[in-house]
Amino acid sequence: MENLDWLEWEPVTTPLSFSITQHGAFPKQITTVELLRDSELNLVAVGRGSGSFVHGESVNLRAGELLPDVEETIGTTLFGETVRLRGVIIIKKFNNSESKIEDQNLLVQAQIDEAEVSQPALQVPTITQIEWIVNFSSHNYILPQSTIRERSVFFKRIRIHGNLLEHNLNVKEISSPTSRRSEPDHFRCKCSIGNQNYSFIVGYIIDEIAGPKYKPGFLEFENLNNSSLPSEEVKQVILASLSFALGRQLASVGSTSFSANNDRITLISRSINSLVLAEKFYEQPSQPPVPLGLSGQKKSLDEEKISKIISCIGAKMDIIEHSLWLIWIGLNSPLTVRASFFGAAIESLRDSCYSSQESKLSASLIPKSIWEKIYNEQLKCEIFDKFDANLNALNEDDKINVDSNNFEKLKKKIEYLNDKSSNMKYPDFYDSLNLKTGDVEKKAIDERNKSAHGKRYQSSDYYRLPMKMNALYTLYNRLVLKITGASDCYIDYSAYGYPVRHIDEPLGGLESDGKWIK
Repeated sequence: MENLDWLEWEPVTTPLSFSITQHGAFPKQITTVELLRDSELNLVAVGRGSGSFVHGESVNLRAGELLPDVEETIGTTLFGETVRLRGVIIIKKFNNSESKIEDQNLLVQAQIDEAEVSQPALQVPTITQIEWIVNFSSHNYILPQSTIRERSVFFKRIRIHGNLLEHNLNVKEISSPTSRRSEPDHFRCKCSIGNQNYSFIVGYIIDEIAGPKYKPGFLEFENLNNSSLPSEEVKQVILASLSFALGRQLASVGSTSFSANNDRITLISRSINSLVLAEKFYEQPSQPPVPLGLSGQKKSLDEEKISKIISCIGAKMDIIEHSLWLIWIGLNSPLTVRASFFGAAIESLRDSCYSSQESKLSASLIPKSIWEKIYNEQLKCEIFDKFDANLNALNEDDKINVDSNNFEKLKKKIEYLNDKSSNMKYPDFYDSLNLKTGDVEKKAIDERNKSAHGKRYQSSDYYRLPMKMNALYTLYNRLVLKITGASDCYIDYSAYGYPVRHIDEPLGGLESDGKWIK
């Protein structure tokens, strides 16, 4: 499979033409469609035909409106492959108004969430799955294993079953001896998700094919040695866990499945979430939560360590998933608002632990069973009656300043007297994890509260702002590692030199003195 990264990125990134057999989201007048990616790797479909839009047509063609998932567009390529487009949004439509209706040239541009190309003639089991990803960077660590690449000059297509054309991916044409090269470009992982073992390779794509700007890579899963192929849901869990381990969000732009003979069975292309993966996100350095190299060997990645992190994080993904998205959005946000997202991620993690079935944490100051005995209906009525009596006893000037609606809201607040505030929950949360904290952790949460409530930073604040954001990011990493048991150490990005600390050692702050960054 050495040359798959070169073979498969070509159909992922270049246009694919097909004729429509079932119209779905596209109007009936469209006969041919070309599928391609725009400059931001979003999937764009351009449909061409003749005629005009029919008034009252069942398909809603208003610009920017998402059509139902059931509205698939299905077509067939010249090579007998079936194409399915899902999540179609019509973004532009053009007619030549000077021509007669029946002679008008019709052009429709649409944005696609996902496109699937399959070879229906191949009714064989999948032996290999490859997930194509972007934002994979190896700059902060060395990939320990090498691949010998044999670059194919072209696809060879052969006819089978009459006129049906098939891509033959097994043919390798070596243009010159220099086309065959070996370089460190991948590492291997073995993880366990839901009592099932998975084995896969993680590596990067050669720059000439996918474009270095997007930092392309892949995950290659093989159905070998008693390990099975993951479902789509499990693949996303593994991808999210690997993202945490590497300290950068990896986004899937597609996947390919192969038979035992290396014949391609399906190819799926996806648009990426441009809200999270903005252009500057590709330029940010990786910030893994723990050192990824072998002890004493800086040039070799520890595959067992990274495999353990993926397994541990994957096992707790139901608690972690939402907070991870907040972290990725925060990393892609301006410094002045980043604390809001990082703090929200930590709060999401905390609240998920509070609501977990295994948790012994309580959001109440005193047990609810006791509170219900104290604050019963009789006491509630007596308190409200006393409130009303005291309101009526006010003089007329004071009554004018009391809004009756606000007064009722004030009375209802009594219902929540037994609830812990957000800041009250943190000490209990830390104690439940046996997590030692200090001044840096406390002030980091305070920094989040300032940002969330619209604090305006002065020009003098920006000098230390990046390290303050690093403190929040490190606190999140440390909490995740502690909750999952993924590692007994962490990288402290709040301190100069990014020292490695034991998981039970609090953050050090800028000077590693345990004091907040001023």
